[in-house]
Amino acid sequence: MTRTKPAIAALCLLLVVAGCASPTVSVPTLVPTWTPRPSPTLTPTPTATPTPTPVPALDLTLLWPETVSALEPAPIEVVLEPLTGASAPAAVRADVFDPFGERFATFDLAARAAYRYSANDALQLPLYPVSGTWQLVVDVTTDIEVRGEPVLEFEPEPLAFHDLGGVLPEGVALSVPEACKETDAQGDAWAGSRTWLVGRDTLSLWWAPGPTELLLLNTAVVMLEATQLSDRYERLPEIVSVEETTWGEQIAFRFIEHWPGRTQRHAEAWVIQGPDDWLYVLRLRPRSGDDIPPLLGMIAETFVLTGK
Repeated sequence: MTRTKPAIAALCLLLVVAGCASPTVSVPTLVPTWTPRPSPTLTPTPTATPTPTPVPALDLTLLWPETVSALEPAPIEVVLEPLTGASAPAAVRADVFDPFGERFATFDLAARAAYRYSANDALQLPLYPVSGTWQLVVDVTTDIEVRGEPVLEFEPEPLAFHDLGGVLPEGVALSVPEACKETDAQGDAWAGSRTWLVGRDTLSLWWAPGPTELLLLNTAVVMLEATQLSDRYERLPEIVSVEETTWGEQIAFRFIEHWPGRTQRHAEAWVIQGPDDWLYVLRLRPRSGDDIPPLLGMIAETFVLTGK
């Protein structure tokens, strides 16, 4: 019993000393953490857009007046303008078709300034054109593309005519547009005359009873000279030439006259014997040249003798 107590006392003392000692602190070990870095973003280099090469081309524009008639001939003109700065020579032709599709006229157009092409002559329609829609068709021959509408449709303006019923002898017809001003009127339906201004030119018609025999040259000359008026200097026109011919089925003489004055122009005069033995003088007197203008000639061609 005595030995046991000292051993227990020693054990207790050891526990007391151990309990008074400083506690042991546990220090945690730090483990490094890996943080991923973002990959650098690559900025794409812009690619240049290729510029398309412009295609050489010509733009076709047809020029046309508001109204077209026998009194207002239409100039044939187009514009061929380069669209890309590149141009090329071109051959241009124009055809005019009537409402039945028949070709009425053809024009070759020559190159002018400012990309224009035009014909030397204008479109002269007849006094009585076929009613309906006409067409102007332009053909361009060139090495590059041509854009634009090559076809133009139009309708001729109808004309009004002077009423000559009761003015001219019975059985005589002549179509003179109302736009042609009457500048002289003499006599009556038995014997008389009328003169009209056709633009700058004049158209005159005289009539009078004639012989019952066939028309001879000397009679035709007398009738012609009776219609020649002197100028203020008492000068008369000269007969340059004469030929025997016909007007329709009627015997006639065609004279070329040279009229005095500053213009010194030629005139064309027809002396015609009608079926009723009346004599007629139809004179075409141009003022802008020696050639008979188309309109003046067309009006003269409407002179018809049917007899009473």
